This record gives sequence, structure tokens and C-alpha cells, in this order.
Amino acid sequence: MYPPTGENLRVLQSLYGQGNKVLRCYKQLRGGVFVVQKAGQTLILPPYCPHTTFSIGGSILCGYQFDAIEFFPVSISCLHVEMEYLDNQYENENDRRREHDSNLKGWLDGLEQTLVNGDETTKEKVVTAWIANTPTIQGAFRKARNHEDRACAIWEEFLKTTTIGQCPSCPGNSRSFLAHMMSQHVDIIRSQELRAKKKARHV
Repeated sequence: MYPPTGENLRVLQSLYGQGNKVLRCYKQLRGGVFVVQKAGQTLILPPYCPHTTFSIGGSILCGYQFDAIEFFPVSISCLHVEMEYLDNQYENENDRRREHDSNLKGWLDGLEQTLVNGDETTKEKVVTAWIANTPTIQGAFRKARNHEDRACAIWEEFLKTTTIGQCPSCPGNSRSFLAHMMSQHVDIIRSQELRAKKKARHV
């Protein structure tokens, strides 16, 4: 298995649509490790780790995917991987939009759960990852339908009670963190048309 570095994920993305992706590109991947599991052992992999499994004897492998709050910042940083996968997986525009819509809905579920139930360190990582990946996040909302209001509501509810007092990317800002985060880093997920409509409603 390999760490989900930008370079490793780029190599893997170049093989979307092909079988045995890791076997085709393992010589280009970096930082890999081998793990030998014994009967009854469980291995938990962080999100987006390229990996492949070999049986060295008669055995049955059971795999299960689950979401862990502490890993959600990685899901923000790797949102582009999901988007490119869906773009390559579906040729029909309506099918692509439907799957992007479903993916973003689940992603927002994870955002909400993390901002409600995560520890302070994880929440700070979510804020930092959101700001660092704003262009990708904007693209995700363009590919789906009508999720902007929910995303803004999730952030606004979190920002009312957070102990974070300063934007990690704008240290010189003097506004309240809630006002700054919403106006500079959250509301921009809306298209210019949606922002104009929102502004008109408040006039």
C-alpha cells in the first residue's frame, strides 16, 4: 500500500477505466509498504491509499468501507480524485451530474458530522483543508445541483460556536472569524448569479 500523496494519486488517476491499476503502475508509486496479515487481524487504511491484496495461501478476505471523522480533512484534500473518477466513469452528462450530486450530498454529510462531533484539532484541519482546496470545492458544486445553501448553513452553524478565532490563511484579518470565513471562504462556492440573487433578497 502507498500513501495518498499528490504524485501517487496522479499516477493512479492516469489509469482510470483500466483493471489492475496498482499492478500496472506500482513502479511509479512511491513510499509503499508491505503488511502481512494473520487470520483474524484487521487493517484500517486511511482514505485514498492505493493498495492491492495478495493471498499467500488459502484464505478469504473481507473488505468494508467506512467513514471516520478524523479522516475527513483528507476527503476534502482528495475531493478532486472523486470528481475525476466520476467524470471518467460516466459518458452520459445526466448520469455524471446525478453521481456528482449523490457524491456531494454524502460529502456534505461527512462535513456536517465532522464539524459537529470532531475534536478541535480535526475541526481546525477541516477549516485549513477547505480554504486550501477552495477551487476544487467550487468545481464540485458546479457539477452538482443546489447544495450551496446547505453547505453555507453547515458552516454558519459551526462558526457560531467554534473556538477558532483567526483565519489560518489570513492572519491580518480584523473581522470576526464567522463573518470573514463566510464571506471570503464559504459563500464563494455560490456562482455569481446565486450570490447576486442572495444579495438582492437582503436589500
